[in-house]
Amino acid sequence: MKNIKQLVDYVQDIDIHNLDKPVPLTGPENDEIHIIEATLQKTLNTIKEQTDSLKDFVSHASHELKTPLMSLSSIIDVGEKTGEHSKTYIGAKRVLHGINRLFETLLSITKREYHKIEKADINIVPLITAIKDEVEQNYADKNITCSLSLPKSFIVSSNEEIFHIIFFNLLQNAFKYTNA
Repeated sequence: MKNIKQLVDYVQDIDIHNLDKPVPLTGPENDEIHIIEATLQKTLNTIKEQTDSLKDFVSHASHELKTPLMSLSSIIDVGEKTGEHSKTYIGAKRVLHGINRLFETLLSITKREYHKIEKADINIVPLITAIKDEVEQNYADKNITCSLSLPKSFIVSSNEEIFHIIFFNLLQNAFKYTNA
């Protein structure tokens, strides 16, 4: 009964802030209480890993959202000061489109956590071409162009949404970090 009391005390004291506190393992390994304690430890380790992962995700997502929001704020401020509302509108629309894409990416990632990723045969040529056109338009002010040499069709087994996210991010980073 002493081992049960020790386990009950431990369970009553555990919360989200002390998940890394080790479960007291008592008795021989084949004892039912020891098995419960070991199983509880594995479960708490998993919860701790998921909690840490969620904290990292929220931190990264907050940073990713803050950047375009600050950019949008700057665009609006410049438009107010210069009176060039048509340029402000175009720039704001571009940033809002990027924010929307970011939310779609976050939703897609969240969906993928709980569902199996479905693959299909997709022709990536029109997808790559559309992404290239979109990224070029988003970075038109940098006067960078991207030339493609693609076949009329190239079929791959993939998830179209995830392929789009990955290729868009790669090309966007190329444009973003290229000095023109």
